[in-house]
Amino acid sequence: MSCGKQEYGTEPVNPKLTMPNPGYKVLTYKLKKENEKKARLEARMFKQLEDVNTFDLENFSTKISKNADLIEKINAHNQEIEALKATRKSIPTRITVAQMPEKHRYNKLKQESKKLKNAVIMLAYRSESALYAIMSEFYKDNEKEGRMILKEIFTSDADMIPDYKNNQITIRLHSLSTPRANNAVKELCTFLNNTETCFPYTNLLLVYETLAN
Repeated sequence: MSCGKQEYGTEPVNPKLTMPNPGYKVLTYKLKKENEKKARLEARMFKQLEDVNTFDLENFSTKISKNADLIEKINAHNQEIEALKATRKSIPTRITVAQMPEKHRYNKLKQESKKLKNAVIMLAYRSESALYAIMSEFYKDNEKEGRMILKEIFTSDADMIPDYKNNQITIRLHSLSTPRANNAVKELCTFLNNTETCFPYTNLLLVYETLAN
């Protein structure tokens, strides 16, 4: 009995599906930045004018003249803000996938790929949970810090050193961020080494060690 052919990769999303318009989001971001720049300039100008007596027209006019450059820049930002608002008003907040530019269109994993991805995620989570449970035997703050230490292990540098002569492969972990984490790793390496596990589909014994002192 032969198995059916499985396909992996991506496939187009339903073209009628709607989502936030990327163009609208870009304009909103630009508006935010323009308003921030304008606010900074206004703060500078108000700071320079706050101690000026408005009843002393000559002194007030002198201060305004000295801030003419700031006022000009503020006005330029106001014009840009109004232009962006007008442009944003003319486009929809949401569009369909079919309306998106080709290079920005979303794809989704084919069903078989999604199943494979979910299986890998589940295996990774179960492996992490198993290590977390093991650490509780020797790390007193495991409930609070255990998963953080595991996350650091998974994202830190490590060396994989095969030794075919002695039929083993060494996984050498680099030092972590704290002495407590390094001590936990040493204990974890000892536990894993005692399981005498071979690298999948080989006769190479997995040996774990850490460079931490």
